[in-house]
Amino acid sequence: MPKISVIVPVHNVEEYLAHCLESIRKQDFTDLEIICIDDGSTDSSSSLLKMAAKLDSRIMVIRQPNSGVSAARNRGLDAASGDIIMFVDADDFLVPGACKVVAQAFTNDETDILTFAASGITFGQPSPWLRNALSPKQSVIHGFDSNLFKKARERPYIWLSAFSRPFIEEHSLRFDEQLAIGEDHLFYLDAYARAGMTVAIDKELYTYRAERAGSAMFWQIQDASEMFEKHLLLAERAFEHWIQMGLFSQHKAELLGWLLAFVSYDAFHVKKSAEAIQHLREMICKYFGNPAKLSLDIPTKMALRNLQHPTGPLRYLRNLAILSARMRENPTTNTLLAVDKLGKLTPIRLLRAVTKRILPASSLTEYWRIWGSSNKVFNLLEDSQAYNRLIAEWRLTTE
Repeated sequence: MPKISVIVPVHNVEEYLAHCLESIRKQDFTDLEIICIDDGSTDSSSSLLKMAAKLDSRIMVIRQPNSGVSAARNRGLDAASGDIIMFVDADDFLVPGACKVVAQAFTNDETDILTFAASGITFGQPSPWLRNALSPKQSVIHGFDSNLFKKARERPYIWLSAFSRPFIEEHSLRFDEQLAIGEDHLFYLDAYARAGMTVAIDKELYTYRAERAGSAMFWQIQDASEMFEKHLLLAERAFEHWIQMGLFSQHKAELLGWLLAFVSYDAFHVKKSAEAIQHLREMICKYFGNPAKLSLDIPTKMALRNLQHPTGPLRYLRNLAILSARMRENPTTNTLLAVDKLGKLTPIRLLRAVTKRILPASSLTEYWRIWGSSNKVFNLLEDSQAYNRLIAEWRLTTE
């Protein structure tokens, strides 16, 4: 069996860290190295890492000034010696048996990337987007496939995949430390462009603590305009990388489709929409020239026309055409996404608010909130018990 290096970036996660480390240490696959990058923590995370390292020789702790999650992961990649690379965020955890499943999937020497499923801990009902992101379908892709653009957009979390370390080192794959958001997404785009074999399985191997207050994602979604600009920066970096690889010209149509599917909806829904649309137009002009010369699919054509006529009444019909085309790609998920977007319209929101007041006890939303609350409480108990077990085990060794 190959050896696995698990990279864990750590920054001020004292409430969750013990649970995370325990989930890795207690895997039934033991040929592991657990590389924890203490990224300038100012809470008790550093102390917990010291305790865990004394208890388990497989844990390596590397300390650095606070430099961000990309720098921490890159430091871990530099230190890794395993045949397989996995990433675990310090506020999440692996399910029992996850590492053995990953190791078995890499017994085929041709596999470069393995993507798996995850479950999400949420307060209410998980959004359709999140459910789709955490639920890949079984597939095997040899070489480059244009569908990988869709996979990178829909499934951007780096901890959803394991990578062959020889593959990473051969292509010098690293995270862009200048990106404040989307470093996972860019890493995937760089990796997919080079992978000989990409495998996806539908087994849930990871648990994601979604909507955690204080997390990087929590702060990123507070300002939609800022997030849109950061997404444009991510796209620009992706284009520059593909130009350097010599792949941009032959995949212009797919890259434009990826860009518009990724950011065009947001451009119409930020506060300064006209300014956002103009920025997007300028980027398209810079990298794609006249898009009419490209062989584009229907959703991309419709999205371009919306940008050309952002206030025209036909944009609503074009949005329906885009949704219809994408529903054919993934009927269940994209129908849920369409319903989700429809539910955000003001008349629908008002109707839902009135319904909740009339029938509060039967509200499906309230049911999901109760379920989500119980789920979060259960995991809080698991976090505290793991913390107590770590402290008790450490004390036994020092007495």
